[in-house]
Order: sequence, then C-alpha cells, then structure tokens
Amino acid sequence: MRIGIFYASKTGTTEKCAKELAKQLDGAEIYDLTKGNTSIDQYDVIVVGSAIRIGQLHKKVKNFLNENAEKLRQKHTAYFICNGNAQETNNVFEQNLSTELREHAICYESFGGEIILEKQKGIDKLIIKMIMKNPDSKLPEINYSSIRKFASEIKKIVNN
Repeated sequence: MRIGIFYASKTGTTEKCAKELAKQLDGAEIYDLTKGNTSIDQYDVIVVGSAIRIGQLHKKVKNFLNENAEKLRQKHTAYFICNGNAQETNNVFEQNLSTELREHAICYESFGGEIILEKQKGIDKLIIKMIMKNPDSKLPEINYSSIRKFASEIKKIVNN
C-alpha cells in the first residue's frame, strides 16, 4: 500500500513530525501543502497533518480537506495535529474535522508541539517571552511516543 503524508506547518514543528512519521512508515511520501496541492489518487493511505493556531487547522490543510473530501472518504486516512495544549486535542478535531472523516479514520492524534522563540513574530513572541519568565511554566514538547503509536496503527492496515 502506498502512503502519502500531506501536511502544513507554520514554524516547522509539523514538518518535523511528518518526517519522523515517514521514517517509521517505510516508503511513505511527504508533501508540504504550503508549496501546492498534490493528487492523492495514487495513495492507498492518506495521512494529513496540521499545525494548530487558535484552535484552527492551517488554512492549506482546510483547503486540502475540502477539495479532497469525497476521495478521503474512499481511502484509509489518519490525521495528526501539532498543538501545545493536549487537553484541547479532541475539541480541535471535533471543530475542524467532520464527524464522517473522524469516524472513517484509522486514527487521529496530537503529536504535541514545541515553541521555537526565534520563529515567532509579533504578539506571539511577546506572549511566549512572558510565559517563559514564569519558572513554573512548562513549554510544550513533541510527543514521540504518540508518533510511534500512530505509525503502529497505520502499519496494522498496511500489513493486512
């Protein structure tokens, strides 16, 4: 089975997670949706990943999902997000992915996130600096065990 990983990243975290996932899914091909859409026709398994900003999927991912909604219902699919607040994961998926796509998915998961201060701009950078001053605050991290578990779920489908 051919696997395509389609993602959009704002600061590089989602890209990093997509590449880590591809390492675990031998032969998976990766596409950055910020550089244009690619046909999903040749893939049996479609993985879609998105950065989350204020609870919303990246605009390029939203467009990709809308343009391919019918095809996605006919393929094996899995979805991941990179978000800093793991408690909001289910809400993010409920607000951004139709019930039909969620129920049809092999799996959907948060891979956590990370904040790279140098890649932030404007008010985001100011807010993060304020948070970092608090010694009790913990910045989000990529959850590599979630990526491994996600890959394992996809392999179950691919290897059958």
